[in-house]
Amino acid sequence: MTDLEVTNVSVTTDGLLPTQNADLKFRIKNLNPVAVRGVAKANTPAIVTSSVPGCETHLVVAAGTTSSHAYVDERFEAGEAKNFVIEDAVSISNTSPDSCEGADYTVKIQTSATSAG
Repeated sequence: MTDLEVTNVSVTTDGLLPTQNADLKFRIKNLNPVAVRGVAKANTPAIVTSSVPGCETHLVVAAGTTSSHAYVDERFEAGEAKNFVIEDAVSISNTSPDSCEGADYTVKIQTSATSAG
């Protein structure tokens, strides 16, 4: 079984300031010829890249457990693609430099697929 394809991962940074949250957006596609149960989550700790050098260490992603906001567990039909917006899943630390506000961030999403049975 093939893992799921994750594309268009982005963080809504408009107005992202310390003590405020932003949305995590991504698209998942089932590349398998059969239906699967797909799980997707941000790594713990999150693997982040930033358009401003050094800012990736200041982004905080609610990730890693089923109780977290940055977690998806859904059924995907063969070839099906779905868009996800996980609201308020990302914040920026209070210690971040001003240059990190409004930077573009990308968060690595880890996926797995099992038989939908």
